[in-house]
Amino acid sequence: MVLFNDPEEARRAQRGLLERKVPQEELRLYESEELLRIVARLQEERSILARAVAALVADPSVKQRFLDNARTGGAALWLVAPTRDRADHLVGLLADFGYSYLRYYGDDGVADAQRDAN
Repeated sequence: MVLFNDPEEARRAQRGLLERKVPQEELRLYESEELLRIVARLQEERSILARAVAALVADPSVKQRFLDNARTGGAALWLVAPTRDRADHLVGLLADFGYSYLRYYGDDGVADAQRDAN
């Protein structure tokens, strides 16, 4: 999960990843309105995305960051990274884009990366 304060920057990152041959089925962009709708129906629906968002509940500070980002008009880019190596590769591809926060959920644990506010 990669959070962007600026939805246009999230769209630019999505295009950039596609240009760098990341398969379209391995990434999904969610803008603030959609994120807020998903969170609102989280208790009612148990889709794959709803379960992924529910995983945020396990860490209240991350849930709050996610919600604050959506409430202020931000976007989230969800990427499929089945291995830590693939996740590291995707993080490298994201280096040129202005994301604010990145969280990796893997079989070997969870890893966070927060960018400086500058």
